[in-house]
Amino acid sequence: MTSWWQCEYNRITPTDFLRENWQRMTDREIAAKLSAITERKVSRDAVKKKRQGMGLSKAPDSTENVVIPEWSIPDPTSDVEPYKFTETGKNTGTLIHVREVEPEGAIKTVEQVIEASGIDLSIWRVGDRIKINKWPVGAKAEQKDIRWEDGRIVEGFVKSDGLTVAQLWQVEVPFVRIEPKPIMPIIQPVECSVTFEQPPKPAGGLSRSLVFSDTHLGFKRDLGSGELIPLHDNRALDVALQVAIAAQVDRVDMLGDIFDLSDVSDRYVKLPEFQACLQPAIITGHWWLSQFRRALPEAYMAAHEGNHDLRLMMAIVTHLKTAYDLRAADELSLPPALSVPRLLALHRLGIVWIGSYPQDVDWLNEDLRASHGKIARSQPGATARAIVEQAETSEIVGHIHRMESASKTIHRRNKVRVIQAHCLGCMCHIDGRLPSTKGGDREQWQQGFAVIDYDPNGIVYNYTPVMVQEGKAVWNGQLFVARDIEPPVE
Repeated sequence: MTSWWQCEYNRITPTDFLRENWQRMTDREIAAKLSAITERKVSRDAVKKKRQGMGLSKAPDSTENVVIPEWSIPDPTSDVEPYKFTETGKNTGTLIHVREVEPEGAIKTVEQVIEASGIDLSIWRVGDRIKINKWPVGAKAEQKDIRWEDGRIVEGFVKSDGLTVAQLWQVEVPFVRIEPKPIMPIIQPVECSVTFEQPPKPAGGLSRSLVFSDTHLGFKRDLGSGELIPLHDNRALDVALQVAIAAQVDRVDMLGDIFDLSDVSDRYVKLPEFQACLQPAIITGHWWLSQFRRALPEAYMAAHEGNHDLRLMMAIVTHLKTAYDLRAADELSLPPALSVPRLLALHRLGIVWIGSYPQDVDWLNEDLRASHGKIARSQPGATARAIVEQAETSEIVGHIHRMESASKTIHRRNKVRVIQAHCLGCMCHIDGRLPSTKGGDREQWQQGFAVIDYDPNGIVYNYTPVMVQEGKAVWNGQLFVARDIEPPVE
């Protein structure tokens, strides 16, 4: 390993500098010069030890005459700096001034410390509990006339002038940021640059809707690299967007669990990798919704509250009731400040929010009911069967992350009625990254959505499921492949 003394600084090594200047400069002067050249602290003792190791002794005529007390000689190579500012937290800091000797130039007040140190008062203000200390220090005052040879004193004298006493001062000033940095991550709504009007529901003629559920917008953080790993699948969302454009749908229905909200849930242990990931999810979620709105400006759009979206309200009620239903003074007509519709700025995108899970119900026509869903069975196909067994109308739900359908026929006098239940699948990753009871890589999950053609004023409809696999899907005889998209996270 190369010694520090052999490293080059501006084409000269510290060893070369010492060899060239040891006769005409003192060890202290060499140390000070090397400190400036290398931007590292070099002590006098280090220079002396290196010089002696190189066999370089002071010249016979080298003398050192010291006539002032040793404690009053400022040492530029000392590890102690006259001003040391330390940030003790995100919003606090301390400035300590040391090594002042009375009577000449002693700094004893806060104003003198601030002026001498040059701390930026546009960022920091003086805090409480200022400390000013003083204490006496004794030192020998000596006169020396010494000649050295081969590292030894061969001639000279040391004359003592007795003991002198000096007064040392230390001023310690706490500082606080004028504009505090957030101690915890700030959760705030996104800003939408364009406002869209809310289109009406399709009222007549054959209409078409694209329906999806369970995006689970969110991230987990790689604790080593800090990289944000999405829980939602951008590929599935992009395929759904492409199909919605190609199908020229009249409405888009998002049936809940828009967010995952692992970091606010009390149901499971909160792992560190899920902390401080909500704000990026809000930004990404708004971006995706804005892509649907920009592509389909005339389409009616509705977003349902799911059980995961409900986690935010439950966390507020559990841990900070005073924040429940709060609104900013200039936003009294908008949803509560800490709510999914407000954080996503749905009012600016013209998207209807259907809350109150599990009563988040909307109707495409007289017989077709859409909601997030609350029934879940572990066996494939069992959930749709359980829903249809108790249903009185046809239903479309999300919730279980599986694609299922079931139907039954009700025979009445002079009338036959068919009731169906459809489970949409999900738009989140299904590779195990999303927290679940069994572990995502063992769950029977499928990615998918549906295109529904229906009569708004009747009971008939046609349900076309669209399965997404590895960012690809087929609809209406056409292959759709996800584009390489990286939505913003800040």
